[in-house]
Amino acid sequence: MNDDLAYLIARISGYRSYADEDVDVRSATDMRVRAYLGEALSAAQARLNGAIDTKTAEPLEAALLHCVFADQEFTQMLRSPNLSEAAVTALIRLDRTLVELAESLTTIEPAALYDTARRIDATFEQRRVPTNVTA
Repeated sequence: MNDDLAYLIARISGYRSYADEDVDVRSATDMRVRAYLGEALSAAQARLNGAIDTKTAEPLEAALLHCVFADQEFTQMLRSPNLSEAAVTALIRLDRTLVELAESLTTIEPAALYDTARRIDATFEQRRVPTNVTA
């Protein structure tokens, strides 16, 4: 087990590797990551209520939408019976990035929220083409 996978298993109950060929397991893993991040985003939004400017509100809303709705292109990729080892490794690394960003939200200041929300959006986009990700 690599360090990224161990990190995720320690933080997200039921997290399993995308190496599992069961599509339901892969989908559940995606859902768990999105739920973990969505809870952290919602908590940060509530905590910073009134301090979020309009510039930040848009990427924050986009990040929340990524958490609420499954990306159909990503879901279709998860249905592939032949995810490469490189893709699995990249997806796990990207999930770790999302979880680390979620954890940073517990103490984030309003001024940093814009960049964090943009990084979340970019990370979700990278998940669509995991073979383009370098560890």
